[in-house]
Amino acid sequence: MQIPIFEGAYIDQVGDFRISYPVNVVATPQKTGFSAGYLRTVPGVALFAAGTPGRDRGGRYWNGVLYRACGTKLVSVSAAGVITVLGEIGDNGKDATFDYSFDRLAIASNGNLYYYKPGEGVTQNVDPELGVVICVLFLDGYFCVTDGTTIAVTELNDP
Repeated sequence: MQIPIFEGAYIDQVGDFRISYPVNVVATPQKTGFSAGYLRTVPGVALFAAGTPGRDRGGRYWNGVLYRACGTKLVSVSAAGVITVLGEIGDNGKDATFDYSFDRLAIASNGNLYYYKPGEGVTQNVDPELGVVICVLFLDGYFCVTDGTTIAVTELNDP
């Protein structure tokens, strides 16, 4: 039996089949004895920053800075590759989603909604009506979040 290393099939929460393609690698056709090819690093890709405090779970480039969810931490990565821990955002083993408004970055992580505002740090939205947060979006002055069933919307320009 050939091992399918070029793509992975998996099932999401509703039972649909999805395909997961590798990132930053190239499929190379070459008989190896157990497969018709292998994956190798893309030419030109080089390590930029090392030493993240956990598994990379997503990120966003905002106001000239790269922000990443790494393990339980929100970090920034400078243009020189320096990683700075900005605050705690939890980790339930799932990817984090990001969006931004005019003055703050919103992070949906660990079932919660967090905000990062430069100079003020990371804060968690603790509104009991918010519920479990799996995704966040900024639209026309509102942050919108969902638990997969319902949508909650913040006050206009007041997250």
